[in-house]
Amino acid sequence: MKKMLFAAALAASTFCASAQNSGESRVKHGVRAGLNFDALGIATAGVSAVTESKVGFHLGYSPDISLGRYFAFQPAVVFTTRGGVAKEGAYEEKDNLYFLEVPLVFSLRVPFGDDGWFKWNILQFGPSIGVGLFGHAKIGDEKSKDLFSEEMLTRFNWGLTFGSAFEFGDFYVGGRYYLGLSNAYSSKITDNIDIVGIYGSFLLTLGWNF
Repeated sequence: MKKMLFAAALAASTFCASAQNSGESRVKHGVRAGLNFDALGIATAGVSAVTESKVGFHLGYSPDISLGRYFAFQPAVVFTTRGGVAKEGAYEEKDNLYFLEVPLVFSLRVPFGDDGWFKWNILQFGPSIGVGLFGHAKIGDEKSKDLFSEEMLTRFNWGLTFGSAFEFGDFYVGGRYYLGLSNAYSSKITDNIDIVGIYGSFLLTLGWNF
């Protein structure tokens, strides 16, 4: 998975550099930031549940590489939160997890006007590879050790991201959903308990292209 993350980042940067040096103005650089609504889906012993969502954030860089009038490649490198809130009676556990994500997103978009000042990214879709940097579970006033270092959670994860966005000149506003496709729990847990955890996050994003 380390190799996959590195290869994804390298492919995105190489693609960006190639487009930048092609002699055409096909690349715009962008900064992105916004709010997350993070949750964790859990299935064990035939029972499934979804934690309550918690508010998080994301911050990153995303070039926009034009592939013609109606298509674009929009990779990114993003520092983002994951996790959720589990409640059962008086018990409450809040998982605060932090990831470095590399989404590789393709966009179908429609420009309006002769100069394309307004663009509607009708569908943004692509894989996303992430590495867990650090994270803790907070139960009451107590905070756990790093869940990745303790091998409670898998450090490397992947999934799909999809959504839509609008561009007003250089201003960007969008919404996406991240759906994890790999088990959040490590073999240290799954070897003893039949359990699957899937990350899910809804992201509201503002950005600026330059």
